[in-house]
Amino acid sequence: MKHLALLSAVLALGNLAIAEVYRVENFDYPDGPLINVSSGAWLTHSGSTGQVDVVSGAVFLTENESEDVSLAITNVPGAAISNGLLYASFTVRFTA
Repeated sequence: MKHLALLSAVLALGNLAIAEVYRVENFDYPDGPLINVSSGAWLTHSGSTGQVDVVSGAVFLTENESEDVSLAITNVPGAAISNGLLYASFTVRFTA
């Protein structure tokens, strides 16, 4: 998960789509627990704290971890929130 882009798209008349990028997360943090190395940008909201790790510029997860983390998006205008059109994009790599 090297890149996270959060988008809000508002559809107008005549197939016109307007999109705005509100957050791009490159995970350019040093290796370690995400909530520690992100200087407070990422927070634990459930599970066991400190299990989501950054390894070589990517988030590293295993099936045994229970931590759920979140990233606040503070610059989304009210219209985007009330329309419910907020999208996220992730690059994910699964290994056996």
